[in-house]
Amino acid sequence: VIPENVSLIGDNLRTVSIKPSNPTSDIFYINNRCYVAEITFRDHVDGAAAFAFNPDGSAGFITVSPYIQNCSSITTTGIGMRIDGNHASGTRSMVSDSFTQINAGGIGVQLLNRGYAQLVSIFTVFCDIGIHAKDGGFCSLTNSNCSFGNYGLKSEGVSSLLRTGTLNNAYAAETDTIQVNLSERPKYGEAFLIA
Repeated sequence: VIPENVSLIGDNLRTVSIKPSNPTSDIFYINNRCYVAEITFRDHVDGAAAFAFNPDGSAGFITVSPYIQNCSSITTTGIGMRIDGNHASGTRSMVSDSFTQINAGGIGVQLLNRGYAQLVSIFTVFCDIGIHAKDGGFCSLTNSNCSFGNYGLKSEGVSSLLRTGTLNNAYAAETDTIQVNLSERPKYGEAFLIA
């Protein structure tokens, strides 16, 4: 566990590698205001992530996203970053730039349960899925590349129902404008369904 507001900075990612003692467990659980840079992560497998929020929920309320910068993940079936919104609250987010994912058969970045990430210069190579958004997970992704994998971007499912609303009238088919009364205004990244 990297405690809140703690930085972990390697000399450089070519000479500093971290390999887990237990390759099927996540390497680091990160918290609010953490910063990690200049490290290569190797040999985590079977869905283990180099970075994740602790499943026990101890990451708590995220106000300043943990930041991963200029790192690499080199493995087979592992994950570089797993951002699970069920394991944190607040922004439920992580930020990364210049993170190379060579996870042959694994996932570069996985966003679950309304987890969010701002991703810049993310390079996924040989990953089964480069960026995987599932059950309401979402991200901002710029200046990035997916090479030689099966899927660059994959989205599955939706989040659980967050709030409800009603139509203020009965509307005919193909009506151009409708008015919806919601119990709460939608937030960034949310969508709504009119059944």
